[in-house]
Formats: sequence, C-alpha cells, structure tokens
Amino acid sequence: MKQPIRLTEATDVYEKPRYGIGGEELPPSTYEVIEATGPWVHVKTADGTE
Repeated sequence: MKQPIRLTEATDVYEKPRYGIGGEELPPSTYEVIEATGPWVHVKTADGTE
C-alpha cells in the first residue's frame, strides 16, 4: 500500500494485529501507511509510528 489512509472518525490503536487491548485512539486525519496486512494497517503518526 503506497498511498496514505484517511481516517474519518477516531480509531482505536493496537500494538500489533490481533492484539485485543486498545487504550489509545487516532483522531480523524490522513496518515502515511508503513505496511498493511489484511485489515490491519501500520501507520506513521506525528509522534512516531503506531
């Protein structure tokens, strides 16, 4: 995936795929995609990678 992803609503953040405990949220914005596996997307944020 070489294009940015746009979140239109706050989205839970997980440490890794299938890790069921969230705790943080990403606000709606556009994020750079680092990698994608199925429905899981690893993105770069202003604070670093998530």
